[in-house]
Amino acid sequence: MNDYYTRKAQLPIQKGDKVKLPKGIDVHTTHTKKNYMTKRSTTITVFDVAPEWQNDGQIHPADICWVGSGGYWCYTNMSNVIKI
Repeated sequence: MNDYYTRKAQLPIQKGDKVKLPKGIDVHTTHTKKNYMTKRSTTITVFDVAPEWQNDGQIHPADICWVGSGGYWCYTNMSNVIKI
Protein backbone atom coordinates (compact mmCIF):
# COMPACT_ATOMS: atom_id res chain seq x y z
CA MET A 1 0.00 0.00 0.00
CA ASN A 2 1.25 3.49 -0.81
CA ASP A 3 2.74 5.30 2.22
CA TYR A 4 0.37 8.27 1.67
CA TYR A 5 -2.71 6.07 1.91
CA THR A 6 -1.32 4.16 4.90
CA ARG A 7 -0.79 7.42 6.80
CA LYS A 8 -4.21 8.68 5.69
CA ALA A 9 -5.94 5.54 7.03
CA GLN A 10 -4.25 6.02 10.42
CA LEU A 11 -5.59 9.54 10.99
CA PRO A 12 -8.10 9.94 13.87
CA ILE A 13 -10.60 11.74 11.63
CA GLN A 14 -11.82 10.18 8.38
CA LYS A 15 -14.12 10.99 5.46
CA GLY A 16 -17.75 11.15 6.60
CA ASP A 17 -16.98 11.97 10.24
CA LYS A 18 -18.81 14.84 11.92
CA VAL A 19 -16.52 17.39 13.54
CA LYS A 20 -17.01 20.64 15.41
CA LEU A 21 -15.21 23.73 14.16
CA PRO A 22 -14.69 25.95 17.22
CA LYS A 23 -15.09 29.71 17.08
CA GLY A 24 -11.96 31.59 15.97
CA ILE A 25 -10.12 29.04 13.80
CA ASP A 26 -8.52 29.84 10.43
CA VAL A 27 -10.27 28.40 7.38
CA HIS A 28 -8.85 28.43 3.85
CA THR A 29 -11.29 28.29 0.95
CA THR A 30 -11.41 28.24 -2.84
CA HIS A 31 -13.75 31.25 -2.72
CA THR A 32 -12.19 34.55 -3.79
CA LYS A 33 -12.34 35.63 -0.14
CA LYS A 34 -9.58 33.01 0.40
CA ASN A 35 -9.20 32.89 4.20
CA TYR A 36 -11.47 33.66 7.11
CA MET A 37 -11.88 33.02 10.83
CA THR A 38 -14.95 31.22 12.09
CA LYS A 39 -17.27 33.62 13.92
CA ARG A 40 -19.10 30.87 15.79
CA SER A 41 -18.68 27.15 16.31
CA THR A 42 -20.34 24.91 13.75
CA THR A 43 -20.58 21.23 12.88
CA ILE A 44 -19.47 19.95 9.47
CA THR A 45 -19.16 16.60 7.68
CA VAL A 46 -15.61 15.83 6.54
CA PHE A 47 -15.32 15.26 2.78
CA ASP A 48 -11.63 14.31 2.75
CA VAL A 49 -8.49 14.24 4.90
CA ALA A 50 -4.85 14.77 3.97
CA PRO A 51 -2.03 13.46 6.18
CA GLU A 52 0.99 15.55 7.13
CA TRP A 53 3.36 16.05 4.19
CA GLN A 54 6.69 17.70 3.36
CA ASN A 55 7.66 19.99 0.50
CA ASP A 56 11.10 21.59 0.17
CA GLY A 57 11.81 21.03 3.85
CA GLN A 58 8.50 22.58 4.97
CA ILE A 59 6.19 20.36 7.00
CA HIS A 60 2.48 20.82 6.27
CA PRO A 61 0.15 19.49 9.02
CA ALA A 62 -2.75 17.13 8.41
CA ASP A 63 -5.80 18.90 6.93
CA ILE A 64 -9.50 18.24 6.61
CA CYS A 65 -11.66 19.34 3.69
CA TRP A 66 -15.40 19.98 3.47
CA VAL A 67 -17.90 21.66 1.17
CA GLY A 68 -18.71 25.14 2.44
CA SER A 69 -21.45 27.56 1.54
CA GLY A 70 -21.92 28.12 -2.16
CA GLY A 71 -20.19 24.80 -2.90
CA TYR A 72 -16.69 26.19 -2.28
CA TRP A 73 -14.09 23.84 -0.78
CA CYS A 74 -12.91 24.71 2.72
CA TYR A 75 -9.80 23.48 4.53
CA THR A 76 -8.37 23.70 8.04
CA ASN A 77 -5.71 22.02 10.13
CA MET A 78 -6.94 18.78 11.67
CA SER A 79 -5.71 19.87 15.11
CA ASN A 80 -8.25 22.75 15.04
CA VAL A 81 -11.33 20.51 15.09
CA ILE A 82 -13.10 18.34 17.64
CA LYS A 83 -14.45 14.94 16.58
CA ILE A 84 -18.04 14.36 17.69
